[in-house]
Amino acid sequence: MSVGLLLAGAAPTVPAQVIPVASAASVGVHAGPSHTVLPVGADVSTGVRVALQTAIGDASYDFSPAWDATAVGLVFDVESRAFQATAAASGGETLHELWSARPIVGRFVIEWSVAVTGTGAASFAFDLGDDGVVDVTASGIVNATLPAGRTPLRVRVDTAATAASVSGPWGTSITYQGTARAQLAIRFEPTHCAALPFAAACGGPTTTIAGNFTGGASVRAHCAPVDDLVIAVFGFGPQSIALPLSAGCRLRVDPVTSAWRVPGPTGDAEWPSSLPVGAPALTFATQVVGLDVDAPSLTAGAAFWVTLH
Repeated sequence: MSVGLLLAGAAPTVPAQVIPVASAASVGVHAGPSHTVLPVGADVSTGVRVALQTAIGDASYDFSPAWDATAVGLVFDVESRAFQATAAASGGETLHELWSARPIVGRFVIEWSVAVTGTGAASFAFDLGDDGVVDVTASGIVNATLPAGRTPLRVRVDTAATAASVSGPWGTSITYQGTARAQLAIRFEPTHCAALPFAAACGGPTTTIAGNFTGGASVRAHCAPVDDLVIAVFGFGPQSIALPLSAGCRLRVDPVTSAWRVPGPTGDAEWPSSLPVGAPALTFATQVVGLDVDAPSLTAGAAFWVTLH
């Protein structure tokens, strides 16, 4: 398989091939007598915020999804604060479904951060497969293969805090209160791609390479403001050829094909590729070159070996 075939039909961006949907199972917040609860089954696929602010306590629940061709992210920000004699709580369960166009070998990266004071408490549970078995309750990595079709996930996140005054001897009283703030970030990313740099950048674009949900890789470049064009060079072997119009930079990839982009408003450009299901492992080299038309001048990004397996 040639690199030319690998890139055939590639557009500046590849549509996400893993689509997340989500619904509320038991999501709500309360502070003392005040409460807000989402209807069971409410569609929260695009995210949701539920919040209460009272004089005696606050509670909030935020869910924000994000996805592209290389990862799916689910982020939960949950907080409870009790100031006076009350109980505050926020959280609950959401049911998620990842719909994949093809089998994807990957991993769930789970990051859990908590800040509590006083009576505050926080916890989460991640059930991969929605089979009633809790797989994760702390930060970690879970290797998984998504089948073609539907993969269910159930996520529960909770925070709680209480405040009160307790009478003590000789007319004394003790007042206690608490706060709890937690963030749970769950990211699913494919693991079929490995990228290893073999030549350093020479003032050129910053290059990152990640496996995508179409079985290939997405080569992404962040360019300098002066770059009018960026060219991605692909090949199967290394070389070292001096680049013209540069301060000693060199092209490190023996080119088989190349593709250029005009950087976007943020200076970013992307070259996605794909491989069919069952394709053999493939290794190729790539390097991104930036062109300043006004100077004119060329700069070179780092060169990488990329293996898809």
